Parts: sequence; structure tokens; C-alpha cells
Amino acid sequence: MLSSRRSPDGQQAWLNFALRLRQPARIAPTYVGTLEATILPDRVAYIAYTMFVAYQRKGYSKEGRARLIEHLIEDYWVQVVVAEMDTRNVASIALAEALGLELVGTILEADRLKGSVSNEHRYELRV
Repeated sequence: MLSSRRSPDGQQAWLNFALRLRQPARIAPTYVGTLEATILPDRVAYIAYTMFVAYQRKGYSKEGRARLIEHLIEDYWVQVVVAEMDTRNVASIALAEALGLELVGTILEADRLKGSVSNEHRYELRV
């Protein structure tokens, strides 16, 4: 289903990307993380990312997410970009703010993670 880039009902676009370092073609790719976006029919996109530990805090997340947001706006006409993250995830909060997303709310007791309750911030970028 993921390779189809559509939800089973065809209403959502599911975009998944592997992030890799820029290297000459003759060198095997070095992957540093992943990016995901779910685009809803109302032109709202939820974005997420995973950065492999060895490549965290080196700017790859910011570069990748900035390009993803640009792609969503230019190629999918997204009007609102949403990122939700655990309130304890200082790095993701700083990244969202650095990319121009604004804190619009906090969901209390949003999830249970490793035996504890987590709260989530919701950040948005409105185009």
C-alpha cells in the first residue's frame, strides 16, 4: 500500500522518502533518515521524520524537512503543514520553530510511551 502513494480509499496521498547523503554515484548511498507526509483532501499535510542517531544534530533533518515542505506546497498545493511531537522532544520542537511552524495547541495525555503518559504539541505552518 505504501508504494501506491495513496490510502486504500484513494483520499489521502502517502509520501515516504529515504534521506541520503549527497555522494558521487559510484559510492553506495549513505542513508541518514526518513521523511513522511500524509496529505488530506482538504490540503492539510501531516509530516513526520526519523533521523538515524549517528546523523542527528548535523542539519540533515532541517534540510530534508524544509525541502519536504517546499515540495508539499509547490507540487501538492498544501495549505497547512502540521507536525505533532512529544512535548519532551526539545530537538523536534526547535526544528519545527526553525522551519517557521507555530505552536497552536497541546494535546494532554495524547499517548502512552514506554509506560508513561505523553503530551503532544501541535505545530502548524499556514500558507
